[in-house]
Amino acid sequence: MKRGVLLFFFILLLAAFSHGHSFILYDVDVSYDPPLEAGITKAAQDFLDLYETPKSFDYSNELLIVTFDRQLELSVAVHPLDYSIVGFRDDSLVKRGKKAVKTESEMKEIAESFLKTLPADYHSELRYGGVTKLYQGTYQFTWFRHIGELAFIQERFEIEIDPVAGDVVYWMAHNFFYPVEAITLNPAFSASVAQEVANLYMKAETTEVKPVLTVLKNKPVWLVKIKKIYPIYVGLDATNGKIIFTGGLKGELPPNYSYDSAEVIETSFIMDVYGGAY
Repeated sequence: MKRGVLLFFFILLLAAFSHGHSFILYDVDVSYDPPLEAGITKAAQDFLDLYETPKSFDYSNELLIVTFDRQLELSVAVHPLDYSIVGFRDDSLVKRGKKAVKTESEMKEIAESFLKTLPADYHSELRYGGVTKLYQGTYQFTWFRHIGELAFIQERFEIEIDPVAGDVVYWMAHNFFYPVEAITLNPAFSASVAQEVANLYMKAETTEVKPVLTVLKNKPVWLVKIKKIYPIYVGLDATNGKIIFTGGLKGELPPNYSYDSAEVIETSFIMDVYGGAY
């Protein structure tokens, strides 16, 4: 790869870079928009059949979490555009200190049954990603959005089951930001180029982990793990090479995810870069 091309990417990244931001904000102020505050509050209250003032509002990846004043978390996730319910948590449903009754297989069946209650066009794009036993003894089952072998880094469904009574303690239907037809799936440059660009920009070393291709909203993203002082991630827009984030992983991917073999379709912009136009 020409050094001049790498230098171009480096300058581009310097101009475009903004530090990776969190997708979760706690105790946000929604009073600036009274109809929004009233709408999400009423939606949460109606869902719980509970008519009291919320304790706080949180923001999670374009969703609003309405939290009520309890010793253990009681919250409802509401979509801010149509006030639909997209998630729920009630930690009082956890049967702490009691012997598990439900097997993992039985809990997965409960999770699958719940998933089928969501719209078909939502769960049809999900692929099972596994189960994790959490610190409070519950089991979290996760499905990730895929197009073919390409997984989305922020779009998934997760559900937490109590192993004593089989209650659904938590579920979250994360946003599907764009329909398939509005998403660019092919990168404009290869994994090896992404690795070199990340190393150059961060003045870092390559790790043993190879870059993987994922989707963030409507664009393909090369996710590159590099070693600075300690290993961190660099997310590059795979259509133009811009840095999207650095640091921790801004989402979640299936265990052992390694997809990197999408066909590279160079854009006119990238062809101009390779041709020395910049």
